[in-house]
Amino acid sequence: MEFFDITDYHNTLVKYCDMLAYNDEISRENLLFFHNMENEKGIFFLKEAPCSAVQLFYPGADFITSLGHVKCIGIGMAATDLRPNNWVKAYSIVMGVYSGNDEERLLALRSYQKNQRKLIKSRDEMIMMNTWGDRRNITRLKEDYCLREIEKCSQLGINYFQLDDGWQEGADTLPLYKDVYKNPDYWTPNKKLFPNGLTPLVKRGNELGVKVALFLNPSFEYSNNDWQKDADSMIRIYKEYGIRNFKIDGILLTNKLAETRFREMLDKVM
Repeated sequence: MEFFDITDYHNTLVKYCDMLAYNDEISRENLLFFHNMENEKGIFFLKEAPCSAVQLFYPGADFITSLGHVKCIGIGMAATDLRPNNWVKAYSIVMGVYSGNDEERLLALRSYQKNQRKLIKSRDEMIMMNTWGDRRNITRLKEDYCLREIEKCSQLGINYFQLDDGWQEGADTLPLYKDVYKNPDYWTPNKKLFPNGLTPLVKRGNELGVKVALFLNPSFEYSNNDWQKDADSMIRIYKEYGIRNFKIDGILLTNKLAETRFREMLDKVM
């Protein structure tokens, strides 16, 4: 299975390929099930990396399969990325075993994924709705509209209401998130849309059991050079409003330095 992101351009997000292992077959896929049809047992290989199309230093494929053999290629770094005094993280490969039908192999994969970190149901098993689908170029994204949407989320059993792009000050003047921190008010509520800030939304959401979440697009200028400012913005928003869920969007990781800084941003917020 190969996965796709960037939903502004892709609507088919999963592509399946089914083949018999024989001579070397080169394939693009983030997830490979290597199945023995004689005994209904198999091994799964999960490449923990971005989608194939956006991996760093991508060799054109992820796996080479043949009769009884699997090779994984593409670790997301070049020799020039190595640093003598710093740990540089490559893409990792997870291998697991299963026995049985399609459901059993998916359960084996899911068992690994659910044990990677402590599972907190209220945090990790939730439904989020965002405003991107019906904001009419931001004109609807106002306090009264959002309060009505929070009411609907409560009726539908949706846990998180997420304000998408446009909630922030200056969104209409910095379309590609270049030089965002030239505006000191960036990543603060747009005063025209939310004259009272986000407090009324958070307060009403808490009353109805719907948490407010926010879109945030880190500045990607100069290989994510402003990663500390992006982290500080999320921390400030959390301290001011108690908001702890962010849709991190528009990621542009063109080299290992950008990827490393992006990870450092997430680690600082955590």
